[in-house]
Amino acid sequence: MMKKKVMTTLPSITTIALLLSQIQCHAFAVTPSSPVDGISSPTSSTDTTPLTTTPKSKTLPTPPQEIWPQLVVGGKEDPAMGFVEQNQRASGKKYGKVLDAGTGIYSLRWLASLLYRHSDPDDELHMTSFVAVTADENFRRDCQAKAEELGVSEWGEIIRGNWDDDYKNGDGGGSNEKTSLLCEGQMFDTILADYLVGAVDHFSPFFQDLLFKRLCSHLKQGGIIHLTGLNPIPEKVDGPGNIFCKITKLRDACILLAGARPYRGMFYS
Repeated sequence: MMKKKVMTTLPSITTIALLLSQIQCHAFAVTPSSPVDGISSPTSSTDTTPLTTTPKSKTLPTPPQEIWPQLVVGGKEDPAMGFVEQNQRASGKKYGKVLDAGTGIYSLRWLASLLYRHSDPDDELHMTSFVAVTADENFRRDCQAKAEELGVSEWGEIIRGNWDDDYKNGDGGGSNEKTSLLCEGQMFDTILADYLVGAVDHFSPFFQDLLFKRLCSHLKQGGIIHLTGLNPIPEKVDGPGNIFCKITKLRDACILLAGARPYRGMFYS
């Protein structure tokens, strides 16, 4: 198994954001060298629609000038995605078919930039298509509109679904009951989990420890999973940065009173 872990410290911008200098952003890639124990390809029925659109051409043309500012390119402006791109290049593997396992506007803008940069089949990091998944219908509609605006909607699909649906339906991977599985039968060369662990506790409480077994069932042999996220915000810190901790608690209280669950990160270790 190849595992590469990179850490960076987010810079503080204002007094309130001083705490951010103590919050670490982490990104690493994992490539299974052999099938993961206990993980097999999904075989149950599904309520998702397979990719049916076919790109008009094999490569994307240079995007219009107004699109470029919307694209996310890993590097100085985005260290986390920069680490993802660095790890991918170091692996010597192409992006191929990509699964954005917890999509949003931001990660979709990054996928679009990959397509514009690496849609040529002769490119050493060639990306062929994508599937982007979100558990929120409003997010799905927004991402679909953004994909069309960026000119990449024909290169992939954006679907609504939850990775714990088969567990909710009573299967849990331990029964013979046929249940619908998200992305059933689809396999990917590259999987992106961009702050997905933090979002899981919002959409699928108590599923964080099962998430990667579920995702690996869709990873091709020798494929790569890229994981990015934040360490949890501490209860309190010394100094002015503690105001950020208090604001976070207030935010979480409002979310709970609204009948939802806050996002919750996990320590990378």
